[in-house]
Amino acid sequence: MHGGIYYFRKSKEVDAIYKTCIDISNNYKAFRFKNFRKPADEPIIALAMAVNGAKPIDQINDRFCFLRNAKKLRADFFGRRLGYWFNGSDTTGGKLVHFGTSRTILPLYQIEKRKVDYEWAHKKKWNAFVGSAYLIAAYAESFGLCVRSSKKLLFKKSRI
Repeated sequence: MHGGIYYFRKSKEVDAIYKTCIDISNNYKAFRFKNFRKPADEPIIALAMAVNGAKPIDQINDRFCFLRNAKKLRADFFGRRLGYWFNGSDTTGGKLVHFGTSRTILPLYQIEKRKVDYEWAHKKKWNAFVGSAYLIAAYAESFGLCVRSSKKLLFKKSRI
């Protein structure tokens, strides 16, 4: 799966959804999801949530951000903050960002991913020293990913 970062608050409902996700993933071919021949997180999570009675969140659209549509993205997992420029206005107080597969090479994604991983493993935020090391690693990885994918992007553009 291409996946990414998903954040759920621990609860009995989320445990049931997670278990259902594993069951669906293990039997993925039997479901025959249209447009998702290879295992993908979107239909797995959507079906698991529906099966377990999860309801869509009734929120205004500017609370959720799909990165391709937003500019000037600002995110901080530790500070629980998300802001971005969308439809001509600056939005703060966002709840969710979807980076899209191609945007995961960006430094912001690499940094926020490391924050989530660190807090998950250590049950706390990192200190300034540890954070500096993680930030350097995130920028280095992002640079490497950009260099590796640039050849692919250039080749794709030349075929158009």
